[in-house]
Amino acid sequence: VNPVVYIGLNNSYQNYGRIQSYGIEGEMTANFKTWGGFANVSWIRATDLTSRDFVTEHQEDFIGMPSIKVNGGLYYKFWKFEIAPSFTYIGDRHFQTA
Repeated sequence: VNPVVYIGLNNSYQNYGRIQSYGIEGEMTANFKTWGGFANVSWIRATDLTSRDFVTEHQEDFIGMPSIKVNGGLYYKFWKFEIAPSFTYIGDRHFQTA
């Protein structure tokens, strides 16, 4: 993938580098008459073909993006109401080092 960046100074778009990654994502849900829930997880890594501007020094993690993310939630229905709390865990974000 070649990301396109908007340049506001001259109102134009420019191709900028290359992004290539691999990863995995999975989800599980349960739905019953009055209650249910879900959980999902995703994991991503950059390949060595990704432009160096987008990855950390060791070229495994994308800059500013977590390598793992987990979401989950439940719901309970009663009368005309539904309670549905959820959570999101975002792993460590990585930045460039000098």
